[in-house]
Order: sequence, then C-alpha cells, then structure tokens
Amino acid sequence: MIVEAREKFTLDDETFWVKLTSEMRLLNSTEVRTVDPALNPQLRDIPYTSFQEHNTDPDKLLEAVSNLPIISHDTHYYLVAVTEDEIRYLRESGLKFHFLGIDLSDETLTSSVLNCGPWNGELEKFVRITTPFGLLPDLQTALEAQRSLPEAWGEEEPHAWTTAWHVYELSPTSKEALRTCG
Repeated sequence: MIVEAREKFTLDDETFWVKLTSEMRLLNSTEVRTVDPALNPQLRDIPYTSFQEHNTDPDKLLEAVSNLPIISHDTHYYLVAVTEDEIRYLRESGLKFHFLGIDLSDETLTSSVLNCGPWNGELEKFVRITTPFGLLPDLQTALEAQRSLPEAWGEEEPHAWTTAWHVYELSPTSKEALRTCG
C-alpha cells in the first residue's frame, strides 16, 4: 500500500507532456497519476513520512491518511495505491476513494505504463484505452498487459516484470473528516 501526497502533472506542463504523450501514445490522457514518483513527485519541503507498506491493515491506512499534510487540491492530490490483496482495506477503512485506474510498475515503482516504452506492436492496444490519468482501465486489461510485457520487451528487461497497482485518489472530504475527528 502506498499513501502519499503527490504533485499533479497535467497538460499545462507542455514540454514534458508533449514528449510523454508522443512517445507513449497516451491519446486519452489529460493528467498523469501514477505510483511512479518521477512523474508525480512527493511533496517537497513538507515534513511528513511517506507510507509504503505491503499487507498492512485498515488501522495503518487510517493512521497514514491522518498523517498526510494539508494540500492545495489545484496542484496536489492524495495518492492511495494498493495491490489486489489490499483492496479490502479501502472498503474496511470507511474512507472515500476515487478509482483512477491500474498502474504496472517494477520493483522500484517505475511505471511500465507511463515511464517505459514506447508501447508498440502487441502493446499498443493497451495505451489506446488508458484512462484520462494515463492508467489502464481495469484489472483484466492490466493483467493482459502484464503478461504481454516480457514477450514484447524481453524477459531480461526489468520493467517487463511488474506489480499491478489499483490507483485511487483519496477524497479530500475523507481527509478533512479524519482531521476533525482525530
């Protein structure tokens, strides 16, 4: 599970956006939201700890959310990313989340969807159906893409071996409710 405050990366950043969308063919995207900190950096100059822990529990999720800094939602967002095994913690937490899509990343959290590529040949069909955030739309599509990566890029390519992350934005009202109750 990853719980962090992240900077938004949108069409307004023209130089990098043009490069990203032309190389990756992310035609449907208007903003990037990813587990990859190179594309959505964590907040700078704000003292708080990023929460990254596997197979945690709902109490740890609530604690991590309560420790998030207050942000400007125009330029930042609360990222919550979970593996398939951890989705139940979101339901159990009672917080509100907005599903953004599925990201595939290697062990360093480099997004194979957004920060590796280009996705040519057999992989091109996947980037043609990304969400407005540059993510894969559902788990079935993500698993199909995940199975295709080693064949398309070669088994020796580290970015071909990925974890599927369900990427959510934590509702700002959930964070506010925790702050007032806690």
